[in-house]
Amino acid sequence: MWVGNVYIPPAQNLTKRNIAEDVARSYVEDITSSFPNQDRTVVCGDWNARIGTLSPTIDDNTIPRLSDDTYKNARAPWLIEQCEIHGWQILNGLQPGPAACHTFARGSDRSCIDFIFTNTGHSNITYDPHTLKSFSDHVLIQTKLDIPYLKVPSSPLQTKSQDTIYKWVEGSCLQEYGTAATKWSAFTS
Repeated sequence: MWVGNVYIPPAQNLTKRNIAEDVARSYVEDITSSFPNQDRTVVCGDWNARIGTLSPTIDDNTIPRLSDDTYKNARAPWLIEQCEIHGWQILNGLQPGPAACHTFARGSDRSCIDFIFTNTGHSNITYDPHTLKSFSDHVLIQTKLDIPYLKVPSSPLQTKSQDTIYKWVEGSCLQEYGTAATKWSAFTS
C-alpha cells in the first residue's frame, strides 16, 4: 500500500518564486507515476486546486460528487486528469455521502482545496473543523479505509530491502523544488 501527502503552493506563490505551474505539476507527476498501478494507493493533501463538483472517469464510470465549493480554478482539469490516470476516486463529496465541505477558511474566503484520493474503493470521509482551529486555516480531514490485512505467519518473516525513501521539503526557489523529492540513503533490513 502507498500512502502519500501532497502540497502544491497556490499559483500566485509559485509565480512569486519564479516557478512555472507546469514545473511544479511535473514534480508531483514524477513521484505519483512511480506508484505501482496494482498497489492500493491513498494520496491526500493540500492541492490548492478548486474542482467544484468535477469527478474523474475511471473505467468508463463517473461517480458523482457534491461540494459546498462550486468554483473551479485553472488547476482543476489537471487534477482530474491525474485522478483518471491513476484510477483515484476523490473521497471528498463522493456520492452517496455528504457534500465536500470547505477545507480552507481565511476571513471570508472559503474553499475546498484539500482532498483524499484513493484507488481502494469507497471510504467515508470526515471533517473536523475544531482540532486545527487555533493552528491552521485548514480543516482536518480523515478517512478510514476498510482494507483486509495479512495474517502474520508463525515462521520468521523474510526481510525485504527497501530501495528508496522520499521526503518532500518545500523550497523557496526552483532548484530547491527540483531536489525536494530526493532519494534518502537506501537501507536494507
